Amino acid sequence: MDKDLFVVLSDIHANSKNISTIESRLKKFNGKLNFIKKSRQLERINILVSGDIAFSGKDSEYESLREQFLILKNNFNLILAPGNHDHDFSTYSAAMRETLLKLPMDKIDPVIIDNVTEGQAEYYKFENEFTNVNKVEEKKLSKLYEINGDSKFLIQSLNTAWCSNLKEIGGQISFPPSELIKPKDTKSVKITFFHHPLSWFEPNNSKELRNLLRANNDIIITGHEHSKDSFKIETDQSSCLMIESCAFHDHNLDENGFITFQFIGEDVSITQYLWSQGEFKESQTTKKSEVIKSSTVSSQGYYLSSKNFEFLNDIGAGYSHPDIESIKIDDLFVYPNLRRVPSDANIKRESSKQLISKSDLTRVILIGDECCGKTTLLKKLYLDVINSNDIALFLDGNKIKKANRFDHNKLNDEIIDQYDNLDLEELSKLNNKKTLFIDNFDLIKGDNLSCKKLIEFLNKFFDQILITVSDTYDIEEMNLKGEKVFSNDFVKYEILKLGYRLRYEIIHKWNQAKPHCVDNNKQLILTNDVASKKINRIIGKNYIPSTPFFLLTMLQSMDSNQASDMNTSSYGYYYQYLITSSLGSASVRKENLDEIFNYITELSFYFFNHNTNEISNESLWDFNNYFCHEYALQIDCKDRLDLLSRAKILQKNEDHIKFKYPYIYYFFIAKYLSNSIGEDKTEEIIDTLISTLDKRRSMDILMFLTHHSKDKTILDRIITHTEKLFNELTPSDLGVKSSFIDRIVDNLPEHTYEKVNPHQFRQEIEERKDINSDSHHSDESIDDEINSKNTEMDNGESENFIKSINLVFKSLDLLGQLTRNYYGSLKMSQKELLLKEAINAPLRSLEYIFNKLLNNPDRSLDMIEAKLKEKLTGESYTKREINNLARQLLFNLTTAISYNVIKKISTSIGSKNLIPVIEKISKDNPTNSLLLIEYSTKLDLGSHRSITELKKIYSQVENSSISTMLLKSMVLNYLYMFEVKDKHVKKICEIAKINYTPISQQIGYEKLTTRTG
Repeated sequence: MDKDLFVVLSDIHANSKNISTIESRLKKFNGKLNFIKKSRQLERINILVSGDIAFSGKDSEYESLREQFLILKNNFNLILAPGNHDHDFSTYSAAMRETLLKLPMDKIDPVIIDNVTEGQAEYYKFENEFTNVNKVEEKKLSKLYEINGDSKFLIQSLNTAWCSNLKEIGGQISFPPSELIKPKDTKSVKITFFHHPLSWFEPNNSKELRNLLRANNDIIITGHEHSKDSFKIETDQSSCLMIESCAFHDHNLDENGFITFQFIGEDVSITQYLWSQGEFKESQTTKKSEVIKSSTVSSQGYYLSSKNFEFLNDIGAGYSHPDIESIKIDDLFVYPNLRRVPSDANIKRESSKQLISKSDLTRVILIGDECCGKTTLLKKLYLDVINSNDIALFLDGNKIKKANRFDHNKLNDEIIDQYDNLDLEELSKLNNKKTLFIDNFDLIKGDNLSCKKLIEFLNKFFDQILITVSDTYDIEEMNLKGEKVFSNDFVKYEILKLGYRLRYEIIHKWNQAKPHCVDNNKQLILTNDVASKKINRIIGKNYIPSTPFFLLTMLQSMDSNQASDMNTSSYGYYYQYLITSSLGSASVRKENLDEIFNYITELSFYFFNHNTNEISNESLWDFNNYFCHEYALQIDCKDRLDLLSRAKILQKNEDHIKFKYPYIYYFFIAKYLSNSIGEDKTEEIIDTLISTLDKRRSMDILMFLTHHSKDKTILDRIITHTEKLFNELTPSDLGVKSSFIDRIVDNLPEHTYEKVNPHQFRQEIEERKDINSDSHHSDESIDDEINSKNTEMDNGESENFIKSINLVFKSLDLLGQLTRNYYGSLKMSQKELLLKEAINAPLRSLEYIFNKLLNNPDRSLDMIEAKLKEKLTGESYTKREINNLARQLLFNLTTAISYNVIKKISTSIGSKNLIPVIEKISKDNPTNSLLLIEYSTKLDLGSHRSITELKKIYSQVENSSISTMLLKSMVLNYLYMFEVKDKHVKKICEIAKINYTPISQQIGYEKLTTRTG
């Protein structure tokens, strides 16, 4: 046993109000350490003070501690590090310091550090007075100390509070990696301590620091998180121990105290002491070996190696979360859906969760693109196998390399590497189910025969084999080229893109780790709502692949400094972030980005000009020659193609090249047009795009064009074109002009509220969207609703109507997006103009439908009655009953169309930043339709402001049956979608005249649809 004991003292927080309490505790602390030293016959006790000694960094606070610290100094070794409370922030010029702290990390020099740490002057005086250990090296923000005993200890203290602010927020501080001292002595025990837990650092900086510190230390110690956990201990691959201490004095916490650790041979013993009844009492003791054992899992007594367990828990791709220090697979993973190949008409999709439990799936091939999460899925299934008390093994085809060289020895090596106490001989004796996962099988080198023999060899040892291959790996073509690699018992599945529900579940997992969402379901649902809407808009009609890679990249960018440095209200910046990140991953330097962007821009227009989605290799060479000549550059075409392929900008398909993802093509076409606005050809293209807004390509190019260019004439032309749609009609007011609808039925259908879990309800809504997508239904339900209801029109009129209605809602999407994106740079008059037309065009289309019904309502009823008689043949319904049923269906249809139009408008223009403009438009022209749109927009944002507001709008619309029905449906939707206290629900239902049933009698999404007709 080593004769040195280390003590971690953190978060004293001394000030004039608590000094008597702290003096008393420090006396007890000194006495406790003296007792431990004598009873254990220790040579030294080394106290590491990890920050927040004072409360506000003032001289008087340190002065009050001098007497007790002098006693500690005389009895023990003392090393100190500062915390954020060791700053006297009153000494700074806040504006200048804030400006300096915004500089990039590589611009931080010693002069800047001196300026931003002036408020720590009193702390440094205190540190210099009481540190009594030999200092061997020093930088501005770090100091290295040496203690020699039975072992040699190198202890590094860091000033992580150098950039702290008065009101500190987790995820925002940084520490320059260049300020770390790397000890040259490899045989000494290395300890680093500092105040802030790594979760408080900016995510990318945290990850870099964590890796550097782990690689160069035996123990890392941080101060207290100020949460309910007293202290935490983690370890990494049996090497580095990470200890988060507890607070010495924090009146907000039940547990105050200190920790000690001591080296015992190869192990480390860690003990926590807590303040209780006027004494420090030993609370709990653990050992590093126990932490290591608890940080892995076992099956049948066979333990996964720490290295393997960490690999399996790593979600990959270097993701960082602002509030999760180290993301593990269960933090964010969702099981993707699969589709059998060839597809089964009766089964649209299956969950990958069932792969290891289905007895008939003993041989499986999973097919997916490089970003769909194949590897992560296998890791999760591996862990599932272990948790089922069975045995699993993971092989990477990229590491196998040659099929004919993988033999018993290499298989044994893999087993030994992945388990602490298992080898091939032992595995062969086990009766448990054994599952083998082979990732990247298509990267194994060898002809068909050698790959087939490899599979046959592995079949001898494993009951189940799951293989992943890229979507570019053509299994059937491989079979044609020679020996069949896979036997007929292999079942093939395609890994599907994430649908609405799975996207929502990942968003939910991402957000539930945020401090403001923990134990606050209302805030979690609101945060999910904002993120879900934003991501679904960014993904659009699948022109960004809905894969875990892209989804997590977007979530990370929303919460990271990269996103906050941009005008992130514009979705164009997210696409630019994705493109720049892809180029960065392909090692494109920042100084080369301008040329690369220009190359892709010109190439996109080459595609556009030739009206093609792909070009030949020869055409790319022609373009490359043109570009080099035009810009006086020398670019090797093959190298450039390889670069853009690695960056996932282009995709090579045999002898042809195309843009890998639609959003990249649209982004750069728009950039070309933006660069050439004013030229006749460009103006002609823009006019054509506006006139064909119902086409997806036109819509998306215009969306990106407004990101690249703020040319006001583009907005004016879009508005002018939209104004021509149904321009012979006035917008529907859902009031007097719609009174004919009230006469269709004698009694309105009732609305009933039944208690439901908002999170589950939202999941069911997303599931319904997925079912609609599986059935090839449009995401725009309004289009489906209207397009199927024009049987009384002739074909020519129907065709024109469908085109016009598509143009209306594409224009709505575009105008709404423009206003949301640029709310901060558009003047009030511009926003009002855009929003008015975004609202009026759909309301004119609704008026068109009403006019068709009003012109001949009896004919509409006759048609519905005829259909009902066909459906109800053989059932006893009177003519009056059929007529009443027809009237109810016609009313429900009219209400449903109106509801979809109102919701589509409110969703498209919905933004808290636009509420004042929407309120002004409604106030200037307070029709029922505008009042409902305003209120729907607020409800969609989860902001039901007051009961008074609901009373007011109900009184304004209650003379119209259809408006009353719409308002009730909106209110009911709000109550199901958001977390609302029961007493408020009851009051809202009372005002809106909705039946209130506190106990659910009908579960799920159907509740809303059936109750609202």
